[in-house]
Amino acid sequence: MIIDVHAHIAHWPSIQATTTALRNSMEKNGIVYSLISNADAAEFPDRKELTSKGFLPYPSTQEEALKITLGVVKRHPERYGALVWVNPGKETVTKELIELIESNRRYIKGLKIHPFCSHVKMTNHQKVYPFLDLAREFSLPVLVHTARDRYSDVFYLGLAAEEFKDVTFIAAHMELMGDPSRAIDVLEKHENIYGDTAWLPLKWTKRAIERLGRSRLMFGTDNPIDGALTLENPLYKEYFENSENLNKIDYESLMWGNANRIFNLGFKK
Repeated sequence: MIIDVHAHIAHWPSIQATTTALRNSMEKNGIVYSLISNADAAEFPDRKELTSKGFLPYPSTQEEALKITLGVVKRHPERYGALVWVNPGKETVTKELIELIESNRRYIKGLKIHPFCSHVKMTNHQKVYPFLDLAREFSLPVLVHTARDRYSDVFYLGLAAEEFKDVTFIAAHMELMGDPSRAIDVLEKHENIYGDTAWLPLKWTKRAIERLGRSRLMFGTDNPIDGALTLENPLYKEYFENSENLNKIDYESLMWGNANRIFNLGFKK
């Protein structure tokens, strides 16, 4: 069994195209369930990069993006769960957002914060912390983009996690384009931070498991950020083939067990 904690929908070039790519790649690679967030909500997309990949930016409010996400999830709740992409850079915790979460809690499994796309650090008390209070109120884990840039440094996530010790965080990418050992250091200091494997070579995941134990890492991919063939990347083949020869318990914990527990998904072995 495989659970992907980090997948997306968006108008790339359409919601239907991304959901089709998701479904096909999940079936091909044995992924039974994906947690999806709607990247149309990104506040500051890198438009030049998106255009170079053939994508068209499609900005949306966090509430509009969530409604679209819920539409996908409700059609296939056995296949998808919703992560609420929130916009602390330009938006706030609104009454509508709270009501959407309250009325759809069974479909919503967590929040998604992308510091780079919001141009805010996780330590921003005024803009970010109200969303962390929201996560606390609804007992929702928070998937946070981490990368080696001025907004997304995993160190900032550590500082936020220190102030919100009763909130569960997932360090997406374990610091994309950076040194994964820095992310491992932060996870070691903060027991309420976990990591996902999106674009993280399996050799680094193995090192993290050896240092932190089998309970702290979970499989994630960013699918289908590079289109229908995202999971054909050799990096993900390493995970599907267990090329680092993780033992059975470690491998099952990584590929589905930890996600099942942290997001309370209810899958049985």
